Amino acid sequence: MHEAAQGDFTPFLHEAIAPGIPDFIADGMYLSVTCAEDVPFIDQAEAAKLNEGNPFGNYRVFQQTRACSYAGAKGSGRLSRAGFVDLPVLIFSGNLDPVTPPQRGEEVAKYLPNSRHVVIPEAGHGVDGLSDAGCIDRIIINFMEKGSANDLDISLR
Repeated sequence: MHEAAQGDFTPFLHEAIAPGIPDFIADGMYLSVTCAEDVPFIDQAEAAKLNEGNPFGNYRVFQQTRACSYAGAKGSGRLSRAGFVDLPVLIFSGNLDPVTPPQRGEEVAKYLPNSRHVVIPEAGHGVDGLSDAGCIDRIIINFMEKGSANDLDISLR
């Protein structure tokens, strides 16, 4: 804390963030989505202006843009709607997710007639902090066993 108070956030961030970053994040998948759907919409000048005064500056935007330039995943700058997909699909949303909130799951479900959108009330963008993350596994197993999104037990017990 002392070093952070002196302007060096490195030790603080190492302790505060590193334990919460899962080892299983699929970086390639993450970049293929964000480089196609997010980065083309970033106004670099606006991002820099909005991040003025932030102790981390424009680091996050810079790193994401840089990673996308190496990843080769490029978006068209517009979202496409491929049409309806007639396969069973299970969609999860965290009620507290600031990145992909439940309304985004509802938007996706419109194009997936055999889907089921399940909103986890206490979840954010992941399962960290849930008292029983196994409830999600039980819903997924139920979905896989049935091969259908219909009549799933989503009681989260």
